Amino acid sequence: MSTPPLPGQPSPENPDATGASQAADPNANPATGAAAKVEAPRPEATPYPPAAAPYPPAVGPQPPSGGAYPPAGGYAPPGTPPYAPGTPPAAASFPQPGQPYPQPGEPGAQSPYAGQPYAAAQPAQKKSRKGLWIGLGVGALVLVLMLVGIASVLASRGGGLFGPSPSDRAKQHVSDYFTALSEGRAADALALVDDSSITDKTLLTDAVLADSLSRAPLTDIAVGDPVEDGSSSFTVPVTYSVGGESTSDSLNVYVSSSTGPSLYSATAELGLYLLDGAPVTVNGVELTSVAPEVFPGSYVVASSSEYLTVEGDSTIVALNSTDRPDPSLQLAVSEAGVQMFRDKVIPAAEACLASTALNPGCGQAVPAEVNGVQVRDNTVKRTMDAENRAKLANVTPEPGSSVPTIISAWDMGYFDVEAECNDGGSWGACTYTGEGTSFGTASIDVTDLELKVQWGS
Repeated sequence: MSTPPLPGQPSPENPDATGASQAADPNANPATGAAAKVEAPRPEATPYPPAAAPYPPAVGPQPPSGGAYPPAGGYAPPGTPPYAPGTPPAAASFPQPGQPYPQPGEPGAQSPYAGQPYAAAQPAQKKSRKGLWIGLGVGALVLVLMLVGIASVLASRGGGLFGPSPSDRAKQHVSDYFTALSEGRAADALALVDDSSITDKTLLTDAVLADSLSRAPLTDIAVGDPVEDGSSSFTVPVTYSVGGESTSDSLNVYVSSSTGPSLYSATAELGLYLLDGAPVTVNGVELTSVAPEVFPGSYVVASSSEYLTVEGDSTIVALNSTDRPDPSLQLAVSEAGVQMFRDKVIPAAEACLASTALNPGCGQAVPAEVNGVQVRDNTVKRTMDAENRAKLANVTPEPGSSVPTIISAWDMGYFDVEAECNDGGSWGACTYTGEGTSFGTASIDVTDLELKVQWGS
């Protein structure tokens, strides 16, 4: 079976057919004798002609009314149906087995998908985002409430959501402490110290601190970087000057997760053990302890009684929390106290010297019987020489060792004693020696409003 010739090729039976076709074809190229290739018309201008024989035309969509085919590629302009109403699209035409494919540009050449335009894309239906926005809003509200709660808790502890670290808080705590001290705000400084580390707050007051700063200002404060000793516990170094004297200290700070930072062992201590029981003041405040706690500063120790005084260097400077000044301070009778004592004791002693009684008081009683010799009452005569009178006139008391407020004197001179005695049945003058020829110990309690003279043996 022979294969049909392609269009434009001579038939084997009639080889001259080609020349005849060229002669009949007005578009033939005179130089080559071949037929010129004819460009297919654009779809917009001229519809495609039916495919030339011997190939049957492809069955495709019929042109719509008006005679125009849809554009190549199968895309129909918006609003233009791809095929005539009521006419279903035809299947694409493919060559039969043994038939060659038409070449592009040749009449009858057609894409297998021609006439099958893409369906217009349908717009996707938008999903409602109302639930999404409600969920996001609720989540944001919960997050805000959580952050506010956390921030409130941290703020109550002295920090913030992204606040200072425990080390920074410890450093700031020490800085606040010394700033308060330097400004005379003892109550504010004391509030930064843990109560359990303080036993005596008598001298930790604004008045005491103000008196200290008047003599020894707290200056040149520099707080160093804390050193962590353990969980939430820090040692914070600090340098400063007390009345121009440079010093340093290391304070212990515990940063609690619930109550914030607190200072421990931040105060100094005065050792006033030799003044135990004495009416003593420090910076004008009466003592209640011989080891009072104080802030770094200057402290003047004085007696609260006009009849007593503190001897020694009574101005004490406490430099830091480890300082324990133990000054050699002693209590003595003041000049006012000596004069008061003489004013009270000498007249009493003179009265006793003038008395003729066996026991006039003043600790100089004469026994009624001495070694079998009787001594008659109201016949006693006591006399002092100039030397002993001088002792009486210059009597000087001293504070008591057990009770410092009781001042006493015992060396006030001796005197001679004469009386009527009965030695063997008859009375006569006699000279008495022994007990009762000197004054006893004279004492006065300076806290006694009447300042009575007490005599001892």
